[in-house]
Amino acid sequence: MQKLNSKFFISKNSSDILNLKKDFFKNNKLYLKKALKLNKLYAQQPKRILCKICNSKKKIFFLNSFNINYYLCPKCQHINGAFQETDNFLKKLYNKGSGAKNIYASYSKDYNERIKKIYNPKVKFLKKIIKRKKCVLDIGSGAGHFLKALEINGIKAIGYETNENLNKLANKFLKNNKSVNININSAIKLIKGEKNANILSLIGVLEHVSSVQTVLEAYKSSRIKYLYISVPIFSLTSFIENAFQNIYPRHLSGGHTHLFTKNSLNFIKKKYNLSIAGEWWFGNDFVDLYRVIYLNQKSLDKKEYIKIFKNNFIKYLDSMQKILDKNKISSEVHIIFKKN
Repeated sequence: MQKLNSKFFISKNSSDILNLKKDFFKNNKLYLKKALKLNKLYAQQPKRILCKICNSKKKIFFLNSFNINYYLCPKCQHINGAFQETDNFLKKLYNKGSGAKNIYASYSKDYNERIKKIYNPKVKFLKKIIKRKKCVLDIGSGAGHFLKALEINGIKAIGYETNENLNKLANKFLKNNKSVNININSAIKLIKGEKNANILSLIGVLEHVSSVQTVLEAYKSSRIKYLYISVPIFSLTSFIENAFQNIYPRHLSGGHTHLFTKNSLNFIKKKYNLSIAGEWWFGNDFVDLYRVIYLNQKSLDKKEYIKIFKNNFIKYLDSMQKILDKNKISSEVHIIFKKN
C-alpha cells in the first residue's frame, strides 16, 4: 500500500495476489464451467427494469460478456446486468450451491495466509484513516477473515453472515470477535438498530446483494458514522475478460452481476450526503492480463516461455498497475465514507 496523501492510498503487491489465486491458473476450465452455469441461472431471472443505484429506467447497451448483456446507466454510469438478482438466485448462489463447500475447503487450507496478505492490510488502511476508538459491525462477514484481522489488531467487532458453513468456519478461528448466521432482511434491521458500532463494514458485499439501495438506506438511517466498502470497478480487467472468453471471468459474471464506476460511487456519495474519509485504489488488471496470456500460450515448451515471460514482464506488473491505481481506473477500490 502506497500513501499519496492522508486520504488517498494505492496499490498492493502482485506477488501476494498470484500466490493466493493459483487455482485460477490450475483450474481455469472448472471455474469457467461454473461461471457459465451461474450465468445461465442468472439469465432465467426476470429482466432488470431499474438501475441498481439510481432507479433510472434509461439504459445504453454496453457489452455482451459470457452470454449476458450489460447496460450503462446514463444517469449514474453504473454497469447493470440484464436481469434481477432474485432471492431465489442469491439463495442458490450463496447458500445451496456446491461452490459453498469448495470455498469452505479452500478457506480452511489458507485461512491464516489470507488474513496476512489480504485482510490485515484492510485493517491497516482502516487504522490509518480512523484514529479514534473503533467498533465494527461487519455485514457479509463470510469466513470471518476480516473479523479475525480486526481481532488481531485489538478492534472489537461482530459479523453477520448468511452462509451457515462459512459462519461455522469463522467461529472456529475467532476468539473475541464472533460471527452470527442470519438472513439479509435481519441484517438490514441490525444496521438500522445498531447502537454500539461506529463503523459499518461491507467488504465485498454490495456487488452481491439484491438491493444496494436498501442497504445504503439502512446505513443512512442508523447511528453509525462510517461506512467501509470494498467493491469491484469496471476497468481494464473487464475488457480483458470480454476479449478472452475461454478464460474464467473473475470480475464480471456469476456472483458479480453488476459493476461500480467512479461516477456511480460519486452518485452514491452525493445521494446519501457522504464524504470520503479515505480511499485505497488497487487492482488486479495486469495480473489478469498475465493470466490470460499464460493460459492461452500455445508454446510447446511452456516452462521456457514462462521463464522468459517472468524475467521480462512479471517484475513490472506492480509499476504498470500503479498507473491505473493512481488514476482511479483499477479493478478494485476500498472507500471509507463518513456522514456529513
